[in-house]
Amino acid sequence: MCILTSMSCDKNEYYQENIPYTFGKVFSCYCFSMRTTNYHNTFIAVAESCQKTVGTIPPQKTPPTIAQLSYEIISQNPYQYSSDEILLHIHRQRNESFTLENFQRKSQACFRCSPLSKTYGWGFHFDDDWKVTIYGMESQEYHRLLNDTGIKQRRAFSSKG
Repeated sequence: MCILTSMSCDKNEYYQENIPYTFGKVFSCYCFSMRTTNYHNTFIAVAESCQKTVGTIPPQKTPPTIAQLSYEIISQNPYQYSSDEILLHIHRQRNESFTLENFQRKSQACFRCSPLSKTYGWGFHFDDDWKVTIYGMESQEYHRLLNDTGIKQRRAFSSKG
């Protein structure tokens, strides 16, 4: 599991937007002043242990997996949400009684631990506004970001085995 970094949020308006919640519900995100999974101006490359050679859509399952929900949110909303916003949304979708306090109380795995980057061949790019999107490892944009010395470079954690 990733160790979360501390962040003092000086951009409260950044977290005060509403995120559409599946089935027509809406919830609000607020500043996560104690812990965050967010990255700033960073590219997370696919794990070295990933067996895919192209970005692959996670299989549809019932109930939806975290990988499936992450892929749907990010691919349909590039650079719209931070990883904290996405993870809170996913936790709320999987457990409606999950609260912001629950989210802040427990350590959360960041996208370096995501099956999207460990198993399915997707790299994550976080922009200057802490918002995220994904690129398949076969894409030109993935390779451009992978070689961009102007942004922080990280690699997803490898799977055991």
